Amino acid sequence: DGAGVVLGAKMLGRNIPKRLTWADWGWMLASYLAEQQHSVYLLGGPLGAASETAKRLKERSPTLRITGTHHGYFQKSGAENMRVIKQINDLNPDVLVVGMGMPLQEEWILRNHSQIRAKVFVTAGAAFEYLSGSLRRCPQWMADSGMEWLFRLLLEPKRMARRYLLGNTIFLFSVVRERFGMLKV
Repeated sequence: DGAGVVLGAKMLGRNIPKRLTWADWGWMLASYLAEQQHSVYLLGGPLGAASETAKRLKERSPTLRITGTHHGYFQKSGAENMRVIKQINDLNPDVLVVGMGMPLQEEWILRNHSQIRAKVFVTAGAAFEYLSGSLRRCPQWMADSGMEWLFRLLLEPKRMARRYLLGNTIFLFSVVRERFGMLKV
C-alpha cells in the first residue's frame, strides 16, 4: 500500500509525497485516459472484477474507451496465455492495465511485453477488486496511519502473511542497514 516506502524514506531523512494507492488514483487515471482519448484494456483480478471495474470506470468517465477485459486466472504460459495475448492485440489498446498482484503481474509483463502491442503497461495489484467493490478498503484512520497492510493481513492471512510479515521485515531491516551505513553496494 506504499506506507512502508513512506516510512523508509522518513527513516532515511527523505521527504516524499503522501502515498496514493491505485484504489485512490484509478478514477483519476480513467478520467485522464478518457480526456486524452486513449483506449485501455483491463487484465487481472478474479472472475468478473475487471469487467465490473470497466463498468464503474465508464459510469464515472463515459467517454473512456475500454477495449476489453479478462480475469487474471489463466495459465500464464502456453496456449491459454497466447489466447489472452491475441485477444489483447486484436483489440489494440493504448494502455494495458495488469492487476495480478505483485510480483506475478511484473513477471508476466516482463515475459510477454514484447508480444503485446499496447503502448503503455500499468500494474494495478488488487485495484480491480477495490474499484469493482468486491474487496473492502480499510477504515480511513487505518489508511492514514499506515496500517492498511494490517487490515489486508487480517482479511487474507494465508495470502498476505508472507508478503507483509516476511516482506515488511526484510524491507525494514534493509532500511535500517542503509540508515546506519551497513549496506554494501
